[in-house]
Amino acid sequence: MDADHPRYAARLRAWSGATRRCPREAGRPGMPGSGRERIMIHGRCHCGAVGLAVPAAPDTVTRCNCSICRRLGALWAFYPVDALVVTAADGALDSYLWGPGSRRFLRCRHCGCTTHVLPVGGAAGRQAELNTLMFEPGALGTPRVR
Repeated sequence: MDADHPRYAARLRAWSGATRRCPREAGRPGMPGSGRERIMIHGRCHCGAVGLAVPAAPDTVTRCNCSICRRLGALWAFYPVDALVVTAADGALDSYLWGPGSRRFLRCRHCGCTTHVLPVGGAAGRQAELNTLMFEPGALGTPRVR
């Protein structure tokens, strides 16, 4: 998947590799112009070419046993698409469109880590899936595994 994909490009931001303060949209608590900021939790792929950030740790993570997730060995946390911040160097992301084309699995082209999954098309209400194993142990707390 290219960084110039319209839904994806809007979420690209500079990634510092450490927890940092990130402004939010104006008008809502914690959004730019509201006077409040939020702390982002940061993770990355093995080589560091793909960075991930989320506003909060998940309460639960899912160990999916479908044919692809079982092979990936991921623990998924679900976030609104706009809450997930992904940064990647040009050409660092590769994607795999699974099944009927409802989910796009993204991975680092350099080290091969599957970092996240985005819904395809205009699937309203769909959420992004984040591979929590891309975060240092303990960075996301100890969510319940289901």
